Amino acid sequence: MAGDRLGAAEGFDPAWRGAEGEGPGGARIHKCYFDAQTAGLMQRAPNLVVSRHTIEHVPDPVGFLTAIRQALGETSRARLFIETPCVDWIFERQAMQDFFYEHCSLFTAGSLALALRTAGFHAPKVSHVFGGQYLWAEASTVGGDEAPAAATTAAGADLDGAHARFTRHWREAVRAAEGPVALWGAGAKGVTFALMVDPESRVLDHVVDINPGKQGRFFPTSALPVLSPEASAARKPATIFVMNPNYLDEIAADLAARGQAPRLVPIN
Repeated sequence: MAGDRLGAAEGFDPAWRGAEGEGPGGARIHKCYFDAQTAGLMQRAPNLVVSRHTIEHVPDPVGFLTAIRQALGETSRARLFIETPCVDWIFERQAMQDFFYEHCSLFTAGSLALALRTAGFHAPKVSHVFGGQYLWAEASTVGGDEAPAAATTAAGADLDGAHARFTRHWREAVRAAEGPVALWGAGAKGVTFALMVDPESRVLDHVVDINPGKQGRFFPTSALPVLSPEASAARKPATIFVMNPNYLDEIAADLAARGQAPRLVPIN
């Protein structure tokens, strides 16, 4: 949104490490959840609420959405926007690296729409974004009577043996790769993949990530070091497994600009 159209921005996050009520770019961030008890901290009533990649971490997603709806109040005309992983995308690709304990609530388009309606929102519209990996939902606080939405069953949910097949395939691929071998992406996908295919770090040399907050740290259990692209270049990886294929072109361009030409293997 253009800066001249944004009158005010307030965030709610109990993990915020800055000062209470302060934030970047003039925003105000509060160290708490957004609910009926904390809504009074806002300087003005919101007309837009955005929650990206939060609901999948919540064990009671309908309760989470209901708390937001109650915080907005009965007279609100605000719109809610939600982004979350699409479990259909995970099932269809049998992407075992996308199943990890931090994601305790996963949705299809139908189940997300049902959750929104159950929580008191109206006219939810759910679309697929980011190459189908994520769901993007829009819903309103106002609306007339609507037919209840039915939850949908994720397509291709037959995962018998999928974990074993995935692990076997990628272990063989990593072991057969020319070394040094690296991963690109130190998020949950990368942590899970490393634990599945090389838990003792016998083949994988390091992980690359552009986030300065992750560089110089280590993966849990496997203890793989997380390096900046510059530090990785010094170790001259011959093969890099890319955790999210959506970033493949961007990573290839970054490496080419550094004079590197390792083999890139997307984890599809």
